[in-house]
Amino acid sequence: MGTWTVRVNGYNVPQGVSGKQGYALVVDMPDNVCDPDFTLGVTPTSLDICQGATATYNVALGSIAHFNSPVNLSASGNPGSVNFSPNPATPPDNGSTNSTLSLTGAAAGAYAFDVIGTSGALTHQQTVNLNVQTGAPGIASLIAPANGSINVPRAVTFSWTATAGASTYTLQIATSPDFVQNLQEITGLTATSYDTTLVADTVYYWRVRAVNPCGPGAYATSAAFRTEAITCPLYGPGATGAIPDSRTTSFNLSVPDAGAITDLDVVSLAGTHTYVGDLSFVLASPASTQVTLIPRMCTSADNFNKTLDDEAAGALACPLSDGATQRPSQALSAFDGQSRNGTWVLRITDSAAVDTGTLTGWYLRICAGAATNAVCGNLPGSYGMACHRALTGSTLQLGNAWGNQDGIVFDRFVEGRTNPITVNVQGAPANSRYLRVWFDWDNNGVFDDTELVHQGAAVDDDNAVAISVPADLAEAVAYRVRLYDGQPVTLATQDNRSYGYSDGGDIADGTSPTPVPTAILLTSFTALAEGENIRVVWETAAELQNLGFNLYRGESAAGPWTQLNAELIPAQNPGAVFGASYEWLDTGVTLDTTYFYRLEDVDVNSASTFHGPVSATAAGVTAVRIAGFGASHESRVRSQVAGAGVTALVLMGLMAGSWRAPRRESADS
Repeated sequence: MGTWTVRVNGYNVPQGVSGKQGYALVVDMPDNVCDPDFTLGVTPTSLDICQGATATYNVALGSIAHFNSPVNLSASGNPGSVNFSPNPATPPDNGSTNSTLSLTGAAAGAYAFDVIGTSGALTHQQTVNLNVQTGAPGIASLIAPANGSINVPRAVTFSWTATAGASTYTLQIATSPDFVQNLQEITGLTATSYDTTLVADTVYYWRVRAVNPCGPGAYATSAAFRTEAITCPLYGPGATGAIPDSRTTSFNLSVPDAGAITDLDVVSLAGTHTYVGDLSFVLASPASTQVTLIPRMCTSADNFNKTLDDEAAGALACPLSDGATQRPSQALSAFDGQSRNGTWVLRITDSAAVDTGTLTGWYLRICAGAATNAVCGNLPGSYGMACHRALTGSTLQLGNAWGNQDGIVFDRFVEGRTNPITVNVQGAPANSRYLRVWFDWDNNGVFDDTELVHQGAAVDDDNAVAISVPADLAEAVAYRVRLYDGQPVTLATQDNRSYGYSDGGDIADGTSPTPVPTAILLTSFTALAEGENIRVVWETAAELQNLGFNLYRGESAAGPWTQLNAELIPAQNPGAVFGASYEWLDTGVTLDTTYFYRLEDVDVNSASTFHGPVSATAAGVTAVRIAGFGASHESRVRSQVAGAGVTALVLMGLMAGSWRAPRRESADS
């Protein structure tokens, strides 16, 4: 044991060779150089379990210098009970063996403890970690790409926040909001980011969930984005001119467009020149990267005409004048990722005298990301990504500015009623104005087919749209308003859904107000013939927002309608969670005629809801045979005098009659 020094001397080193030289040193150590010992290694060094589960580690013991004695295993600082099997464990001579460490009963928390091996005076130990979880992890928050973003480069970095209790993460990427189409699922991620390359000009949906031994957590609310479009315009022709002897001549081509290069081809590089083998061709980018397109080749042949493409089937070959598309001498992919904008330089070198020529033409086809001018909705990805591209000749917008997600005004939002919203449309269309409106009534994160609540032509300025709010709606819901530049027949080829792309128009995503409870809960509304009159009766179960009622009569179910009450019939229990009973005796009817009645309830915001119609027919009075009167007998007959709702109580006697003062019966009695 101790420090050893080894010196190596070199002999017969070749002349002219300087610097460090490579040597191999082989040391054949006799067995007695080292004292017998053992090694101890524990895997994994960090372990996650769910509370109540057993933590299992492997303890590997190795032999050094013929060590073959028993090793007693123990733990220190362990959070639960431990058991080693076997224990002690004996590594074979110059070999290795394993023991299984099982730990149970650990409470929730993060722990570090030591695994110790002892054999006589020899002791080795290793610290390991244990994380005990009590349940599935929480929900991660998505960072990038942000929901609703467009023009995202194809090379994408997904990132999200770290989640407490997470052991790994699962990332899903798809091209449909239901994560069915083209689904990619990446599991077992330990970092909070992931790099990949996606298809250009495509909408993607993504979500993440954390996982630990207790199970997976819930997925984060999905996000949507669109990758940048790739355009491949042909630029040129570049500068042309003479190719003189024995020099390098430069020819420029200016590219005005920005965008990172994804592919580049040299198209129709052509010219005349005798003895073309004198020439070599180099292309330089605005960033000064140089690629040799054609080296000196094909000796005494004349002229050149080639298209150079990395993806071509064949390699560069003679003759140079055949107009073929072939791979260049060096890969044009060296330009990938650089900006295409700027001055490109074609350098042609004539390396010999006598023969000259002329460059007659050359072009560059450069593919690069191109920004799309569009506005998109901002609802979560589950609703689908909806975008409207700018359209030449169209200035349509919702509200004050294109893409501002505004222009929608809720006048009121009462459950169980038809409520007006105002959609403000501005600007001139290239074709026509058309509106579609969705509300997620069941709040399930998707606009179902039945949740398209309005579609139709729109006008410049304010558009009143009637929305029927479900009676049992108790919370605010997401909505989407899309303004299209075009009629439905045109839209069918662009976008017939609540999401997707459309040319022209605008979009406004948002959340409705919290619905206000309905003014009343009407439990019954009936009309009954009562002799020559008709009695209308209604009953409420609640009158939270109610001011009162109006009652209307007509001679058909479609009206026209005549209001029977001169003043609002007041609510008996305004603001109450319990109701009341109401009735109205209609005396102004004609016998044997069917009448229809409609009830209007008016709330504290002066909003009206109509109920009915109900109907009844006044049948007239049936003749009554009077058998006789007694002197002490008094009859009470309920009769009506002119005027709706007025009742007189008439007292008649055999010997003498008297009238009580008429009592006006209230409209709600």
